[in-house]
Amino acid sequence: MKFHFNYVKNAPIYFIITGVIVIIGIVSFVVRGFNWDIDFTGGTVMQYQLNTPMDSKDAQDALSKLVSDLIGKTPEIQAAGNPPTQVIIKLPSIDTATRDSITNMLKENYSISDSDILSIDNITPVVGTQLRNSALLAMGVAIVLMLIYITIRFEFQSALAAIIGLAFDVFVTITAYSLFHVPVNSTVIASILTILGYSINATVIVFDRVRETRRLYRNSDFSTCINSSVNHTLTRTINTTVTVLITSVAIMIFGVTQIRDFVFPMMFGFASGVFTSTCLAGQLWNLFHNMGTKKPTTPVPAGKTPAAASK
Repeated sequence: MKFHFNYVKNAPIYFIITGVIVIIGIVSFVVRGFNWDIDFTGGTVMQYQLNTPMDSKDAQDALSKLVSDLIGKTPEIQAAGNPPTQVIIKLPSIDTATRDSITNMLKENYSISDSDILSIDNITPVVGTQLRNSALLAMGVAIVLMLIYITIRFEFQSALAAIIGLAFDVFVTITAYSLFHVPVNSTVIASILTILGYSINATVIVFDRVRETRRLYRNSDFSTCINSSVNHTLTRTINTTVTVLITSVAIMIFGVTQIRDFVFPMMFGFASGVFTSTCLAGQLWNLFHNMGTKKPTTPVPAGKTPAAASK
């Protein structure tokens, strides 16, 4: 399928959409905040072998109610193991007596023994701070290395455009965590790094086509090369994203809660990656290119090829 959209001409619209999404995200950060998991805030994590499937919502809700009625605090319940007969109970920090009361309750209701107590750990806020710093460091290193790689492979202007697109994709993913109050735990690191890898891959493919088009049609203006390249790679971008989203939806339907919490925000990042690679990154590169050119190039109407533009 061939597309003939004039992305350069519609660049102001894409920039406005980007601005609106950024405003929505900032408002959400201020109004709704984030649902920080105890991985960041600190608390108590208890893991038991219950010898009964715990991957269904009903089973987890039933256990959550038992714990809540007992200690007056609502826990976060996660299934674990294969098959998922283990359970992880996460609570704000509790004392030894409260932990023992939860264990005794499980012995009464699930017939567990002392050997079924797999682990009981306290996570301090210091660990959460270290985790947060590690996440920021991982993202920072990844972005810097990508900036260097794209600069070497293409040019600094394209690298800057790609990094801005990546930052937007990460912002959209984080906004999803805030808007839908998805628990922010240690998986957020993997989620964001996955988005970074997916998005930069789609953007580099577009930029690589731009480079090849510039080599073949040296007399064509830069905006025409951008339009032609994005149109030629659009089918591939759509097919790849649809495939990824189909898999993600299947995981959302059949996966356990913690897997859903991991995949759900990433779906927004994947969708944002399509937007940045097709509508944002190329237009930013064109903008930076024209800013560094004494005589700005004139966009060619959609549908014309670089060859036709050079005549």
